[in-house]
Amino acid sequence: MVVIAFGASAALSLMTRAYQLTKTSYAAIYEYAYLISVGLFGWLLWGIVPGVLSVIGISLIIFAGVLIVVAQHKNEVEQN
Repeated sequence: MVVIAFGASAALSLMTRAYQLTKTSYAAIYEYAYLISVGLFGWLLWGIVPGVLSVIGISLIIFAGVLIVVAQHKNEVEQN
């Protein structure tokens, strides 16, 4: 529990700093990386395999994050 608490605190602190350093749309995409690690570590440590609905949901969330970054980049290119 202590390791989990330390890891979560470190991750949240680093994400907070990332949001301070860059645009929200760019930092948000990395926040979704935890979805991949949760599925991987759940499978490796506890043998929990994500179901079809979980995989679809994770994919949609990741797609939304990528879409936000692409739209932001397109908007910046049009403004310049």
